[in-house]
Amino acid sequence: MSNDTHHGDVVEDVPVTWKARIRQIGPGIMAAATGVGAGDLVATMVAGSRYGYTLLWAVILGTAFKLALGEAVGRWHLTSGQTLLAGWRTLGRWVLVYFGAYAVV
Repeated sequence: MSNDTHHGDVVEDVPVTWKARIRQIGPGIMAAATGVGAGDLVATMVAGSRYGYTLLWAVILGTAFKLALGEAVGRWHLTSGQTLLAGWRTLGRWVLVYFGAYAVV
């Protein structure tokens, strides 16, 4: 059985109304929300109530590190064609043991 559908034959509906736009981005929002668990919410609320704006420097510094690391990993992946885990394997077994223990703790 052959499939006669060509890329030019596929028509996608462009969301025009507000409800259609929300419906389109809804799955992405749900996927992003699953990355933040109840423990994260409780921990941030407790830290905020105890320390107030004292920890703001940690948030700013952590965000800068996260952005820099994300860009560096993306650039490395594009130039080398390897995944991050494949790159770790080239460093030796100690890296896998270290991060394995880190993840468990």
